[in-house]
Amino acid sequence: MKKFFKAIKRKDYLFFFEPRGNEWHNQIIKRTCQDLGLIHCVDPFKNKPAYGKIRYYRLHGINGYNYKFKDKDLIWLLNFINTESKIYTYVMFNNVYMFEDALRFKQKAESEKGIKYG
Repeated sequence: MKKFFKAIKRKDYLFFFEPRGNEWHNQIIKRTCQDLGLIHCVDPFKNKPAYGKIRYYRLHGINGYNYKFKDKDLIWLLNFINTESKIYTYVMFNNVYMFEDALRFKQKAESEKGIKYG
């Protein structure tokens, strides 16, 4: 991984690192991201980002891929993102109900916070 990311031409691309498997310590994630110019990708319901100038949240479902996010979950996520102030944030739903959940999240963001999401 180190050899690859140190060798590639990045142009204007951003690269994300979503550690999987064994427990990763935030210090190792942060150091890896810093050394390789990566952004830590997390599911904010399970972990907090350790490094990055922007946020990329990948939501796998609180209890797994079959989980359908509840309204209270989406409000929590909006408030969590809002506490990070002006940090540019991407949210990707990666669960069975991804389309419906993303649409509901977008609608909530627009109605609750007056924010326009694309």
